Amino acid sequence: MNTNDLQTSVVGPSPTSLGDGGSVDHERSASREFLARQLDEISLGQALVDFELANARVLDLIARLVEANDRARRFAVDVDVIRSEIQGVSDQRDRLALELIDANEELARASSQRLDLVAASEDSRSTIDHLRADVEALHECVRNRDVRVSELDLELRKIRSTLSVRVLNKLAAIARRVR
Repeated sequence: MNTNDLQTSVVGPSPTSLGDGGSVDHERSASREFLARQLDEISLGQALVDFELANARVLDLIARLVEANDRARRFAVDVDVIRSEIQGVSDQRDRLALELIDANEELARASSQRLDLVAASEDSRSTIDHLRADVEALHECVRNRDVRVSELDLELRKIRSTLSVRVLNKLAAIARRVR
């Protein structure tokens, strides 16, 4: 509905269409102008209110976006720290695995040397008993290292699981706040 339609509906048909005199026309014309100005002022006021509301919403959304970006950066730093921790545990596990390989090779060399000594020794029974004790001690050493490697693997799995849970929780929190 435009301003002229509103004027006609509020004031009525134009005075010229009714055939009245000039003073009625003038009063109706002044009344229409007054109502048109008031309607324009009301429309302008409403437009300003609408603009202020939209502007406030945009500012709020920008602030929330900045906050979400800050949180995302902090989460990225946390992820990097956790990755570094995982790499440290993984490196330690690899070092222990290499030590275990070295211990196994040492055990094989020692066993071979002992067997050579046993063959050359007159007192083969006592040498064999010593060899068995040495082999058992080396096996115990290998078992202890196997246990430590298993413990490190378990710790690595826990850290990875914790990392996954943290990242998922933080991403879910970001998603909730962004909505």
